[in-house]
Amino acid sequence: MKIAVAQINTPIADLEGTCERIVAFAGSAVEQGAELVVFPMAALMGPLPVDYPNREGMQLDLASALDRLARSLPCPCLVPMVGQMEGEAYHEVMLVRDGKAMPLRMGAYARMGGAGASGTDLVRSVPAFELDGHTFALAQTYDDLDDLVDTSYVADVVVFISDYAYALDDAGSALGAALKENRFKADALALDAWLVAAGSVGGYGLQVYGGASFVLSPEGELAASAPSFEESLLVAEVQFGEAAHASTGMGWLEPELYNRSLHLWQTLVVGLHDYFEKQGRSNATLVLNGGLASCLLAALATDALGPTRVYALLDTSVDEESQRVATKIGRALRLQIETCPIDLSASEDAALQEDLVRACLAHLARHTESVPLDYADKTFLALEATSSVARTAELLPFGDIYRTDLMELAHMRNTISPIIPAEAFSNFEVPKIPGLGKETESKEQQLRFVDVVLATYIEWERSLSDIVARQKDELACEAVLRRFQATEAARDVSPLCIAASSRPLFTVRAPLGIVWHDRLRSEEERRAGRKAEDELAELMRGGFASSEDARPGISDLMKGLEIDLKASPDLEGVNREGMEGVIGEILGLLQDLSNGDADGHPPAEGPFGPLTWGSPFSEN
Repeated sequence: MKIAVAQINTPIADLEGTCERIVAFAGSAVEQGAELVVFPMAALMGPLPVDYPNREGMQLDLASALDRLARSLPCPCLVPMVGQMEGEAYHEVMLVRDGKAMPLRMGAYARMGGAGASGTDLVRSVPAFELDGHTFALAQTYDDLDDLVDTSYVADVVVFISDYAYALDDAGSALGAALKENRFKADALALDAWLVAAGSVGGYGLQVYGGASFVLSPEGELAASAPSFEESLLVAEVQFGEAAHASTGMGWLEPELYNRSLHLWQTLVVGLHDYFEKQGRSNATLVLNGGLASCLLAALATDALGPTRVYALLDTSVDEESQRVATKIGRALRLQIETCPIDLSASEDAALQEDLVRACLAHLARHTESVPLDYADKTFLALEATSSVARTAELLPFGDIYRTDLMELAHMRNTISPIIPAEAFSNFEVPKIPGLGKETESKEQQLRFVDVVLATYIEWERSLSDIVARQKDELACEAVLRRFQATEAARDVSPLCIAASSRPLFTVRAPLGIVWHDRLRSEEERRAGRKAEDELAELMRGGFASSEDARPGISDLMKGLEIDLKASPDLEGVNREGMEGVIGEILGLLQDLSNGDADGHPPAEGPFGPLTWGSPFSEN
């Protein structure tokens, strides 16, 4: 059997145009012998649901789109869609074949019939389908893969339609580009099944997807691989029975080496390019001041947009050497260099001069009808951001990247072409943190310490005690985290950032004005705390035991989920408007079940948030 993955980059929720492309890619796949085509998660609707007021209109248009696909697709296809459940994005996958569209995830819930979470029920809840006598299971997250392994689910093929945008701290999000470093070879071996992974590609809002779809054999061998950051139609032949475990004569591919910095650079280039293209924006403006981050931003904007679309404002408030470096890279990149229309030397106040530079940037952006960019990085936003500055930038391309990583990016970019002047590499700042700066440490070592503490706290969610145990400097670690807490309000009014990690700062929230600070805990105190938590959790489990009688059977509610749209283009004997209404109701069922009643009224509030009773899900 041949299976295809259509790795396509689409505008968000361009339903009509995207449906045409889906049909075209499916047609090309069939010409190459494909019997199943898998589309990536973000292709049809993007990664996020629309807000509540637009939900009804989106569902109606989505129903029409699925109608067209079901009547037009030349072979079975997996087409993901996105909804909302309990305030969170809910990703469904529709199996479209023979004029029918069936939601696989909700179909699995229906098979459970409202049962509990025993091992048998977990198996029954796996989204799966049969095709030509072979079993296909669906996974969209790492947890889904873990569940398939834990339950020893038997499938011939596991289709992994990744939910994850690229994150620098997660090699799994790079899919086929990092097979030597991520989990997927082990998954294929543990599942003893073909693993077909479909990765979205392109920038969708602030999230960026790298593509790199792949097919692994049950032996963990790479059978086919799509390129990163490009559209591609991947067609791979999978074999079953003894042939599926053959290790010789199959022409296996060698996985590529994962270059972390290069992959991050490509992510930023694609993310910045698509941010402009998908919104119909044309030009960008930025400040050149001779600093490393400023030079790197100029190189990024040029790679993403081209030099004719980038305007550079020369910062004349910096010293002559910095101005020389700024002019040097601006000319090397062939940028359109402008100077501030006001005399910055009239004031000796450095902070005021910075504000005036930003004001000049805003003036240039208005004059050139362009988007102002800023070179602020994640380290700056975490520790140095203040509310008492002029803000003119719309987008921070480096806002989710630590300064240490920026330095590595600059070195990597110069291996492509030596565009960043050598003098710029020493022109960076280390945050001023109490207790930081031992005489034996260089600026680079101090900066790395700060960024490791931040990353351990933010991305890996480790406590102060965990961090100190690793970094061995209680005073400096505590000072970094206190400064991070103090900049909470300033971060809330920062410009948009391209997401490049598993936890961008705009997703990290703490209560404003909190006066409590963590402190270093002894191991004895921590063990006692963990024991108390376990005892409380056990007590709560006993007190909130659920009742099967309180839950209506989900199988009764989900009857008729399989939608027969008929293969005939004119839908003879079917009221088309009525059918679209039925489909719209089914697409809205998930949200109605969790967000309100059948009329769409918001749910009542309970002691722990909105009540979900009245749906097949218990409040637990």
